[in-house]
Amino acid sequence: MTALVRLARAGGAAVLLLALGTAAVSGVVPWYVLALGACALVGGFWRPAQALPWVLVAVPWGERLAAVPVRASELVLWAFLAGLCLRLTERPVPAAPWVRRVAVPALLFLLISVVSWMRVELHQPGVPGWPGAAVSLLRLMPADYLVTAGRARHTATMLQVVLAVSIFLVVPRLARRDAALPGRVLFSVAAGGLVAAVLSVVAVPLIYFTTGDWNEIDRYISNTPSRGAFHLKDVNAAGSQYILAALLSLVLAPAGRGARVAWRVGQAALVVALWMSGSRAAITAGVVGVAVWAILAWLARRGLELPRVSPRVLGACALAVIVALTGSVRLGSAQATTGSASLSLGIRAEFLKTSLAMMATAPLTGVGIGTYYERSGQFMTPILREIYGRENAHNYFLQTWAELGLIGLLAFLWWLGRALGVGWMRVLREGWSGPAFAAACGCSVFLVTCVTGHPFLVVEVATLFWAALGATVSLGAEPPQT
Repeated sequence: MTALVRLARAGGAAVLLLALGTAAVSGVVPWYVLALGACALVGGFWRPAQALPWVLVAVPWGERLAAVPVRASELVLWAFLAGLCLRLTERPVPAAPWVRRVAVPALLFLLISVVSWMRVELHQPGVPGWPGAAVSLLRLMPADYLVTAGRARHTATMLQVVLAVSIFLVVPRLARRDAALPGRVLFSVAAGGLVAAVLSVVAVPLIYFTTGDWNEIDRYISNTPSRGAFHLKDVNAAGSQYILAALLSLVLAPAGRGARVAWRVGQAALVVALWMSGSRAAITAGVVGVAVWAILAWLARRGLELPRVSPRVLGACALAVIVALTGSVRLGSAQATTGSASLSLGIRAEFLKTSLAMMATAPLTGVGIGTYYERSGQFMTPILREIYGRENAHNYFLQTWAELGLIGLLAFLWWLGRALGVGWMRVLREGWSGPAFAAACGCSVFLVTCVTGHPFLVVEVATLFWAALGATVSLGAEPPQT
């Protein structure tokens, strides 16, 4: 088994290093991004548990670090994983039983994604049947992938799933050697969100003072359709990141008076940045999540015990919430006034019709990973076709069902349910306050925003969630017995 693990690591390192090397000599990647990737690679090889939190701090800034077609965030993440794979002489640490329980559904979802990718690859021009698809599988990560954003969407989507599963499983594995890692990961996610919020708030007046353009101020304050985040183009994804950071920041404030003051300033800026993002789903989910956290923490401080709830009941309640929120979009009207909540719900109701029409063509296996955007025009309602032409589903659960079928959706929900179940069971044992509660609550609220958005399609935000979820299930991990 050890020899197989080392062989797999060596193969993974070879593929990743080939892609990184191609990006390095392409001439389109800025030198500072290459330097950051080199630091991530060295950190992943030398001290992965210490390097990972710093890598997560850099990840949300990919769009600012390099313009399209460079995939800066993925370059840094793949470099870190390449360094980790190069630790060929490292003695494997036995995984805890709960790690195996959450790893099985994650790997199953990965397998379903790869099979779906091969189905799509079979229909690509120049691929001669399954032998050609098998050859494509061997070059799963094209050498020029990191410098070709926008090409081969199905491959990019599948590789994002590979990255998500890798990051999710790396955190509990490293936590077996360093029990403090989950806390540092959660702190990095929270701190990164606060920094992004501060810069988003500061960016508007800074741009004015440097350019004298009052319209930039008006763009965020009075012009309702215009929304923005300093570090991301997808403002809804930015809102999801802010909410995750907000809930984690409630219990992870640093020591020291000056640091705490800066932390509170960041939290205040986060509220403003969330409003600037204009994400109604994130704002609503955030208000509810913070309220629930505050009430339960208040009850816990007064020694009041809450009734025990089984993971199955929690999962059923969560599924009911997702279904209810998905159906609630029918309350809106696509003919409402511009910028209104009714219009937003109405547009998403049209997307619901589009997704259901697409699902009907392949309800069990889906139309193929990463193909929703390209094929959406075939199923869109006339209202949507006039506005978008092509677009994602604005509901990640529906998009997963449409692309991977009911089988893929159930595997995805099983993965999330198992992971969050571990986190919430730890909360039931340790109490309704502290990092475990904030992490479980933050990850759960993040998923609520996926009902009207698709933050998982944005690597800069999705990676933070998967790292936080991996930290949530591995909080309080015990070192292996020697």
